[in-house]
Amino acid sequence: MKYFFALGNHPSLSAAEILAFFPDNTGKMGQNGVFLLESEDKINAQKTIKALGGTIKIGQILFDAKNNEIPKACLDLALESAPNFSGKFHFGFSNYANAPIDTRKLGMTIKTVLKENGHSCRWVMGKEQILSSVIVEQNYLLDKGLEIVFIRDNDGKLMIGQTLAVQPFKELSFRDYGRPTRDDESGMLPPKLAQIMINLSQNGQKDLILDPFCGSGTILSESLLMGYKSVVGTDISPKAIADTKENVEWIKQKFNITDVKVDTKVISATEIDKYIKPKSIAAIVTEPYLGPQRGPHEIRKTIAELEQLYTQSLKSFTKIIKPHSRVVMVWPVFVTFEQHQKKFIYINPQYPDWKIVEDGNTQRKTWLYGREGQKVWREVVVLKLK
Repeated sequence: MKYFFALGNHPSLSAAEILAFFPDNTGKMGQNGVFLLESEDKINAQKTIKALGGTIKIGQILFDAKNNEIPKACLDLALESAPNFSGKFHFGFSNYANAPIDTRKLGMTIKTVLKENGHSCRWVMGKEQILSSVIVEQNYLLDKGLEIVFIRDNDGKLMIGQTLAVQPFKELSFRDYGRPTRDDESGMLPPKLAQIMINLSQNGQKDLILDPFCGSGTILSESLLMGYKSVVGTDISPKAIADTKENVEWIKQKFNITDVKVDTKVISATEIDKYIKPKSIAAIVTEPYLGPQRGPHEIRKTIAELEQLYTQSLKSFTKIIKPHSRVVMVWPVFVTFEQHQKKFIYINPQYPDWKIVEDGNTQRKTWLYGREGQKVWREVVVLKLK
């Protein structure tokens, strides 16, 4: 079976997450931020999209199509789908293929034929040629209708698909802004990025996972939501540990999570090997301290301090992680302007025992994650022992 994944603002990183989540399946990028996956097994789209932080929509590719075949194919699909829903049937289009399709004419045709066949219907339209996940959900295109999606692969082949699930934006916002404690001064890891990082760890058995800079507990909370039964969070800050405990308990209560083991301790990441058993951790996923988020500071001095912290921490990690396991970290990237030109300044900690894996889109095969206006971006780094 063929599936499509409409990706978020960092498509290369989102594609890597999908391949890490489905290690036994093959996939490739299509056009305009769409990833195409072939799977021998049926995918539970509603369940899967809750575990993928970088995916906006998941759908199934139904058939290939030529431009002159599209009107009949879409009409047949609508006529086949409409009897499956009681009440008003909702339908809409998303043209990821940039195909020369007159969706206005197509929509009117489908609407007319559906009414002639006794189906009350509503055609959902947006300002853009791609319907957002918000429009799809709030206009009932999943549970009371159909979103028809046009996609091209990188060879230009046109395909027609149907959306099966959209990113749970309300739940993600609730987990981010509804949690009882937040530390905006130190910067907050978005739950979506936490999910991506956890998936990139490729800890398929969901064995013991560690966040040695746990901050407010986002990675631990998201790990529990993704099915991990044993997580460890440490931080040098007693306040961070207190915040983590409160947020994790809140997540457990709000999402009815039971029978899990959560250990939290005030420990420096540079000395964590003194407190955790050798080769006992299946994955380390963490966003360390990224430096001052507000106010003036000397970037070069900050970088030197962070490089020392990360170097010492990685040295400590070598003793506690299982062979062949992964460390997924965020390293800060500082944004400056020189002669009105934006410049990214990367840090360079020493990691002689580690090698960068995956195949990101920066020179050292990592991923850059951020948005315009941010003074500090994130570099997502995946490491394994040599």
